[in-house]
Amino acid sequence: MLARIRLHKSGIGHWLPKVVELFRFSEEDIRQRLVDVGLSYDEELLVVGIDDWELEKNMSLSEAYALKTLIQQEYAGDEFVVVHLLKNCHLSVSDVINRRYSFLSRDEEEAMIALSREYDSEILMKMFYRANNWVSLIVAFVDAGEILNTSRGFFKKIS
Repeated sequence: MLARIRLHKSGIGHWLPKVVELFRFSEEDIRQRLVDVGLSYDEELLVVGIDDWELEKNMSLSEAYALKTLIQQEYAGDEFVVVHLLKNCHLSVSDVINRRYSFLSRDEEEAMIALSREYDSEILMKMFYRANNWVSLIVAFVDAGEILNTSRGFFKKIS
């Protein structure tokens, strides 16, 4: 997580000289470095992008570290789902932090079979009838945020 960080002081933004690897350095490390170069510990810091994710998005430093914690605790260090939600689904950082997904399958049919186990058959039939076809049913689940259709396969929303 190579973060580009801007320091805001008296309404003026200044770039930190280097990108910061958030998996390597804690917020405390960053703030202590500010003090070491003569700045206040409590300076306002804004992450404006994550270079290795090719993501241009403004977020607070605490939000960036919340994403780091999410990746480590919920996704076993794999940032794929988080990056997909931010870049492809255009969700806010807080929405990403509050959602969890688990892998279903690389195969569309297997994914839908697994997902259908969670629905009453009558409800599932009504959903299929409204969708008119298989593809529209999948798209409806994707549009509702219940599943993610990614380059790695399908993921199911668990919270």
